[in-house]
Amino acid sequence: MNNAELHRRITRLERLIDELTCVFGPKTDHPLTLQVQKTVAKDFGITVKELVGEARIDEIVWARFTAMALVLDLSDPKPAISLLAHRFGYKEHAGATHAIKRVQERRETEPLYNTRYQRLFQKLKSQLSATSATSC
Repeated sequence: MNNAELHRRITRLERLIDELTCVFGPKTDHPLTLQVQKTVAKDFGITVKELVGEARIDEIVWARFTAMALVLDLSDPKPAISLLAHRFGYKEHAGATHAIKRVQERRETEPLYNTRYQRLFQKLKSQLSATSATSC
C-alpha cells in the first residue's frame, strides 16, 4: 500500500469516527441544538425531555418537528439528516426528513404557524449571534 492509499484510508476512518461519535453521542451535545430545544420546548410549554422523547401527542410532535426544522435552518453548514434525527430521538433519518417536509407544508398553509416559526427563528438567531453557535 502506497502513501496516497494509506492517507485516503485514514481520512475515511477519521470521517467514520466523527460520524459515529455524533450518532452515538448525547442527543443534546451541541450548543445550537440544545439552545433550539430549550427555546422551542419553552414556547410550546413542554420540557426538553418530552421534546426529544418518544411521545406522539400532537403538540409535542409539532414542537419536535419545529425544533428540527429550526436547527436545520439555523445551521451553517447544514447537519446530516441522520445526525439531526438522532439528536431528536429518532433512530433513522426518515423521521427528520418527514418532520422537515411537514413543517414546510404547514408553514405554507397555516399563517399562524408560520408566524410562530418566524418568531422563534428570529429569537434564536439573535440569541445565537451572541454565542456564535451556528453549526449542528
